Parts: sequence; structure tokens; C-alpha cells
Amino acid sequence: MKKLCLYVFLGLFIFNSAYAEVYYCTDGAITGFNSKKDSYGTYSEDSVYFKPQRFTAHINFEKLQFGTKELSEFLQIKRDDGTTLFAATCEWGFGQTHMGCVSNNKTDLFSIRVENLEYVRSRNYGGGDSILIAYGKCEKF
Repeated sequence: MKKLCLYVFLGLFIFNSAYAEVYYCTDGAITGFNSKKDSYGTYSEDSVYFKPQRFTAHINFEKLQFGTKELSEFLQIKRDDGTTLFAATCEWGFGQTHMGCVSNNKTDLFSIRVENLEYVRSRNYGGGDSILIAYGKCEKF
């Protein structure tokens, strides 16, 4: 019985360590262009500072995965069968010092530096939607 408990404990430990770690991320500043229709019905872009956001993110540098529930463009979805789907594709950049992620719709970017967890993110829809760029830092939760 002791051996069974030991195997179960070790199995759970190893299984859980394969998951992405949880990070708490905070924007330092966020700026961009806020789209709105003017009196003629055409979109005008006004430079604006947006309210910085805070969000939790699941990041796995080994598997190149990034997901969060707070940023719709980088959703992380848990399926009923226990698998996790990420709404972003990530890859290494700058000789594996940065992990860069692009949303599936190819309009949102997230790049995080591995050594100090500083990030840059942007949304660049355009065509009537606001565009923005932000920088910040993540910490392990």
C-alpha cells in the first residue's frame, strides 16, 4: 500500500510539473489609437493612453505555450477530456531569449523575455478597431 501511495504521489507530481506555470502579469503602460466614428460616419484615430491591465497567464517555455482567460486574443481553453487548447502559436526568437506568440487571427502579438519576464504585447486589427501596444512584467504566481 505504501508503494502504491508513493507511485500515485510521484505520478501526480511529475504529471503536474508538465503543465504551464501560472504567472501574474501587469502592464507598465499601454498606448495606441482609439477608433471611433466621426460625424461623417468615417473612422478617425485618436491617440490615447489605455488603462493598464493585469492578468494571469499560463506560460510553458519548454512547450512554447502561452494562454490566459483575461485577454480574449490569447484564450486558453480546457476541454472536457482534460486537454488544453491555446489560441496562440509561439516560437523562439533572438536565440531563445524571447518567446514570441501570435494569436490565431494573426493580429495580436505577445513577446516575453525569458530571463526577466518583461513582455511587449500589441493588438493591430485596424480598420475601425482600436490598435494598441503595451509593455509590462510577469511574476510567478
